[in-house]
Amino acid sequence: MKDKKLSVLMFDAAFPPPIIGGKEKQAYLLSQELIRNGIDVMALSYVHNSNKTELIGKLSIERVKKDLLGFAYLPLFLLKMKAKHNILHIHTPSRIGVSLLIVGKLLGYKTVFKFPNENMLDNKNSISGKIWKLIVKKSDMLITLERSTYSKLLKENFIEKKIFNVSNGVEISKIKKNTKKKNIELIFLGRLVPQKKCDDLLKACEKLDENFKNWHLSIVGEGYLYDDLVSLSVELGIDKKVDFVGYQSNTMEWLKKSDIFVISSEREGMSNSMLEAMSIGLPIVTTKVSSTEEMLGKDYEFAVDIGDVDSLASKIFKLSSDINKRRDISKFIYDRCVEKFSIKSVAKKYIERYKEL
Repeated sequence: MKDKKLSVLMFDAAFPPPIIGGKEKQAYLLSQELIRNGIDVMALSYVHNSNKTELIGKLSIERVKKDLLGFAYLPLFLLKMKAKHNILHIHTPSRIGVSLLIVGKLLGYKTVFKFPNENMLDNKNSISGKIWKLIVKKSDMLITLERSTYSKLLKENFIEKKIFNVSNGVEISKIKKNTKKKNIELIFLGRLVPQKKCDDLLKACEKLDENFKNWHLSIVGEGYLYDDLVSLSVELGIDKKVDFVGYQSNTMEWLKKSDIFVISSEREGMSNSMLEAMSIGLPIVTTKVSSTEEMLGKDYEFAVDIGDVDSLASKIFKLSSDINKRRDISKFIYDRCVEKFSIKSVAKKYIERYKEL
């Protein structure tokens, strides 16, 4: 495709605006940066939150109703757009995403499929596992976010040159100033579900309080464990220092007024929240989830084993009580984000791989 102008049709079931989750945010950020690089991009999505077909700047978004008629219209729209677009980039790893990939392939699009994680192939003998294998074999390019997923696909004997391992991207902001202050603001940002292990964070804060009194924790997010976690904070005697603020659309503003970002998860992809924290140089304490090493480096000092509450409390204490250490970590995180995770650099990598299709 080196001699042909790139033209990308993206599909995501809930393409922004509004931004619903990390997957949608990444699709939107990439589309905007591709357009800034002169690439023709159009988005296809379902109607959501009353949003309909619209033009946002240079990005046209075609939205269809999430019903039988809408489903039937999607392949017809792909046929209609084939004369204008040569790449079909699917961000939704669901049945509808798979269906559109098959239709796009039949219509002659170069197909790009964002692969969610290696677990999709674990059930090798199930019908689902066989379908996933078929899909990834038929795709012209598979996008993986973590090296572990990339390695798993290679072990499954998929062609290496069709697998594109690339990080999520983030818009870089000014680095946060780390000033000496009496009270340290901690922040947790995520869904209140078991995999996030917010209960471990609360237990770590109880231990932190034994040695360091001047802290406050904001828990930004919602989920079915909300009531249980509120009750746990009361049981641990730290409820006066913990605010459950629910869902917030302006997450960056919450990050900017915080001093330390904490991830306590047992499982995490390439976290958009961590990327946003990195984009302003916010010091991070995290568990060693799958993408931590890629994002923060193999020897990152403030990564702890999953479920190690004592170490989590110790690392938070070390950063909370040492302004110089916070400044050093802040600069390291910010510089690493600029170098590796800027959406500008990520989009350029996509363009080069698109050209190879």
